[in-house]
Amino acid sequence: MATSPAAHSSGAGHRAFIALGSNLGGPLRLHYIEEAIKELKGTVGSIESTSCLYETPPAYVDPASMPPFLNAAVAVRTAIGDPSEVVRRLKAIEARFGRRRDSHGRRGEKRQYVARTIDMDLLFLDDAVCLREDDPLWVEVPHPRLHERNFVLEPLMDIDPHFIHPALGETISSLWDSNREQASEKGPEDGRTARPRRVFAVGSRLWQMDDGGTPRIMGILNVTPDSFSDGSVHNASVEDSVKRALEMEDQGADIIDIGGESTRPGAVPPSEEEEMRRVLPVIRRLKEESSVPISVDTRRAVVAQAAVEAGADLVNDVSGGVADSQMWPLLEDYIGRRDYPRGVSYCLMHMRGNPDTMTKLTDYQDVSAEVAMWLKDRCERLMQRGIPRWRILADVGIGFAKTAEQSYRLLRDLGKVQCGLPRGIPQLVGFSRKRLLGATTAEGKARRMLKRESEDQSTPPPQNGYPSSSLAKRDPQELEDRKWGGAACTAWCVQQGVFMLRTHDINETRCVVDVMQKIMNT
Repeated sequence: MATSPAAHSSGAGHRAFIALGSNLGGPLRLHYIEEAIKELKGTVGSIESTSCLYETPPAYVDPASMPPFLNAAVAVRTAIGDPSEVVRRLKAIEARFGRRRDSHGRRGEKRQYVARTIDMDLLFLDDAVCLREDDPLWVEVPHPRLHERNFVLEPLMDIDPHFIHPALGETISSLWDSNREQASEKGPEDGRTARPRRVFAVGSRLWQMDDGGTPRIMGILNVTPDSFSDGSVHNASVEDSVKRALEMEDQGADIIDIGGESTRPGAVPPSEEEEMRRVLPVIRRLKEESSVPISVDTRRAVVAQAAVEAGADLVNDVSGGVADSQMWPLLEDYIGRRDYPRGVSYCLMHMRGNPDTMTKLTDYQDVSAEVAMWLKDRCERLMQRGIPRWRILADVGIGFAKTAEQSYRLLRDLGKVQCGLPRGIPQLVGFSRKRLLGATTAEGKARRMLKRESEDQSTPPPQNGYPSSSLAKRDPQELEDRKWGGAACTAWCVQQGVFMLRTHDINETRCVVDVMQKIMNT
């Protein structure tokens, strides 16, 4: 037996990195990994962070001989300082999933690699270097083959790229670079060096994230009487609402976002009962008539829970969990629950105050940096609750507690915001038909008109970056102008690599995305 002193240090505060993988059960692979993370919280320690989720071909075997794997990693804070004890607890979790370890030979014997419901490996425990030849489980830390596996290094890059391998003396980032250089030599069919495909989970579905700049489209369905753009348009009946949802699906929407509360400035919130009365029948009927994923746009945990039970796959929370302290515990409960294998995903948006007060809360030193910092902190807190990185979307909140100028700055700085988020957290951006677009197009028209009349005349700039009351009057032409402004924002977001666009105008958005993708990939 060989071991470093750190392997036996006592007390709380140890940091373990654990790899997870599954390639049995088809859509249940995702559930197995999420349930295993929930088990970790109860048997090993508290979750510090999770990686993104990756799909990879199997390693060490013919890729055609078994299904692809889902792979992830977690960092855990634990009071356990003995690697053997951590490994024993991991194997106990595997056994509860029906995993058998008798196919793994001891050192010098040929290993047999087989499909498995769950695979859990201890990668690091602090800076311990440990070999337990006399242990029935053959404990070896750091994991002896992690440095040759991209499906392990890529998730570790998400969590801590600067962590130094205690035996090799190299950072995770350095090992990752070296392994990627070898990929061209070994070929893409080798599961060890193949580039893992990052995926995002919506319900039990997996959406590829690295697919050449094609954002997903979220269709807006407001079943409210007072939303700023389409209030009272689609809430006459459940049938009308579902008809509009199916139209958006046909036009290319990837997910339908159903909202029963208007969040326009100054809007009066409905009661919880009224909000549920608006959204639940639509969710249930749409679930019966279509397989399109469903999002519920709500700040309330009670509404979110009822919507998820009715069939919603994602909760779109404009308050980022601030409005209702029970929202995050609710999400935590649905992740990895044995009787609810579908899971639920979450979009957190940046907003100050509420719709009634947010226009007065626009004091920022650097709006892009402050919004990115807030979103980063919220994402990290979500992961510490065990809500995995692959179920979190971040939204900068265009127009919510931001002036028009600040909103445009956020749009300009989407790349900067992305760099400030935890690695791999995707962005959702919603700008559809917002007042700032109408303001910009109206101001442009006014400037051109005044220029034609007299080169010496000018018009005072609108207060707060929005149009004066004469320009703010809604009419069909202004709505059309807002759509064209949204098309420009769509093109910009495609260039910035935004993952999801939230819009009323599906066909127009899809056309812009298709053309932009053609330009960028030609």
